[in-house]
Amino acid sequence: MFYELEYHQLGKDVLLSTQHSHADCLEIIQTLTGDGQVLIRDNLYPMTAGCIYLIDGTETHSTKPRDAENYLRNKIILSAETVTRAAEALGISGEIENLFYRDGGKYCVLSKEQAQQADALFKGICEQYRLGRRNDTFLLWSDLFRLLSLSSAGRATGEGAGDMIDKILSYINDNISGKLSLDDISKSLHVDKYYMCHYFKDKTSMTVMDYIADRRINMAKRMLLNTGSTITEIAGKCGYSSASYFTQAFKKLVGKTPAEFRSEPYQPSGTRPSMLGEADA
Repeated sequence: MFYELEYHQLGKDVLLSTQHSHADCLEIIQTLTGDGQVLIRDNLYPMTAGCIYLIDGTETHSTKPRDAENYLRNKIILSAETVTRAAEALGISGEIENLFYRDGGKYCVLSKEQAQQADALFKGICEQYRLGRRNDTFLLWSDLFRLLSLSSAGRATGEGAGDMIDKILSYINDNISGKLSLDDISKSLHVDKYYMCHYFKDKTSMTVMDYIADRRINMAKRMLLNTGSTITEIAGKCGYSSASYFTQAFKKLVGKTPAEFRSEPYQPSGTRPSMLGEADA
C-alpha cells in the first residue's frame, strides 16, 4: 500500500527540484515551512506553509523550495491501484477522481486549525506503520481517508499561479499531440523566445523542451498501462513523428523500451517505507 511515509522531513531529498513521475502512485504532501513553487502537470502552484498538494504520481511534477535546507514537509506516496479499489468499495470513486486525476492533482489551502489536524493525521499514519500496525487496515484507511476528506474541505483549486508560466504550460498542454517548438510557443504568446526560456527555467528548474519531453512520456506511460493501443498509435498521439523515435526517447527517460514498460511497469525510483523523519527522531 505505502511506498514512502515521511513525517516532518526536513531538507533535501533525491527528487527535490527535479521533474519526475512514478508508476501506480498517488502523493500527498503537506508543506510545513518553506516557500517556492510546486509543479503538477500543467499547473504551477505556490508553495505555502500548511497547504496540501494531492498529486497523481504518473503526471509530471516537482517541488522547488527556495531554500531546500529549511523545507519541512509531511509526505505519503502510496499505491494508486490500492486506493482505487478501496474507493470503489466505499463508493467514493468520484471524490478520488476529482482530487487526484481531474487536473493531475489539487492544491488545497487549509486554515490554521485544518493544517494542525492534517499534521496530526500524518503523524498517526506514520506511527501506526512504524509500530508494525501496517496490517491493521481499518486504522490506516480511516486516517488516510480522514486526511483526504480534510484536504477536500479546504479550498481545493486546480488553478495555477496565473502568470506567464501558466500560459506557457497551457499552450503546451493544448498542443502536446502536435508539433511543438520554442518558436511556435513564443510567437503564440507574443513573447521573446530567449526571455521565455530563461523565465521558465528560473521558475520551474527545467527547460521548456525538457518539460515537453516529460509530459509526452508521461502521456505514453498511461496509454501503455491503460489502453490496448499499439506503440505506433501511442507515438502519434503523444506527438512523435515515428515509433522508432518514440522508442528511443522513451528508453532515454525511463530506462526501458515502451514494450518492456508495458510488460513490467517500474515502481517509484528510490522510494521506501520510511517512518518518522529526523526532525522527530
